[in-house]
Amino acid sequence: MADEFDTGCRGVSNGFDGGAGASEPQVDRPRADRINKKRLEGLSDSGKVLQIFYRPTKGGPLVECKEIKNVPREVAGICSDLIDKKVILKGNTIFFLPDAKKDEDPIPIDAWKFVFEWITKCGEMMTDVSIKDDFPLPQPPENEDGLGPIINILRAAQKLRVPYDSFQKFVIKQMMPLSRKYLIRLDLVKKIYDPTSEYAAFPELQGVAWTSIFDHWYMYKLESEEWDDYMEELSDLRLAIEQLDDDLKVAIEKKDDALKAARERKRAKDVGEDNAGRDGGWNNTESEAFGGGGVTDYNACAQNAAGVTTNDYDMGAQNDASGNGDWAEEMNNDYQHNSGFDPAPAPPAGGW
Repeated sequence: MADEFDTGCRGVSNGFDGGAGASEPQVDRPRADRINKKRLEGLSDSGKVLQIFYRPTKGGPLVECKEIKNVPREVAGICSDLIDKKVILKGNTIFFLPDAKKDEDPIPIDAWKFVFEWITKCGEMMTDVSIKDDFPLPQPPENEDGLGPIINILRAAQKLRVPYDSFQKFVIKQMMPLSRKYLIRLDLVKKIYDPTSEYAAFPELQGVAWTSIFDHWYMYKLESEEWDDYMEELSDLRLAIEQLDDDLKVAIEKKDDALKAARERKRAKDVGEDNAGRDGGWNNTESEAFGGGGVTDYNACAQNAAGVTTNDYDMGAQNDASGNGDWAEEMNNDYQHNSGFDPAPAPPAGGW
């Protein structure tokens, strides 16, 4: 299997800011202006609504989409360049949802419905409605696929040619924190990193993908046997997709730098303080010394109280010994995080 993540002390969220991934792929994508608010404000409602048809299956017959109703025709034309071209300019009220291309998966009706409901809301509020505050994204239970449905919403908006800076931009921004809650499916990762796929329109999704993988690994959420197949498939993807492998390695390096900086801040603070009656902060669960706070007991990281100098991934999960989730020795050799703990401070009189 491919190389192993090794950050020494895990269990605290990586704390990366949303937005750009470890790499920042570029794409030649014209970004449309935002929805014209003045056109929405000056719109006189004709009372006409869209009659929407679609193909439930590839190559199947067209049927009316009864799940999407009462979408104002003129509002839809302002919010979607495709509807403006196919419906408004031709004087129609009938609109056919774009078919999936040969190599694409059909977009579920729920995704189309979310975008059209957002368009309707934009008409009601006469502005491009905030995805975060006024029209939040769906969030299923944590053990379900939470990112796939949102990516389908992005695909639907892109096919409707909704102005990017009014919708897609903010959907992607909201996906970054959700990537830490939901583990991304690996079939989506493969498509996201494929420069020939429709997902190439959203290079920011690469940051969502590697953050989801790294954060779930870092928080010990992929340790049990039920994730063995996921980890093995991920190892194969890292071998096949060089950019994914590079992004995950950069994530480790950034976490390494963050841990070292936090330890240095802690040491600098302790040097200038009177440590009488204190344990130097090593046993303080509010300390940042071991990765930003939360899991900071001296004995919690790498078992250094016993003088052990191996990382806690080896000592706890023992994946190198068992082969479960083992991504070989490269990261273990290159990214040991023990220098911050040696020499070990003397225990206080009362013991740890």
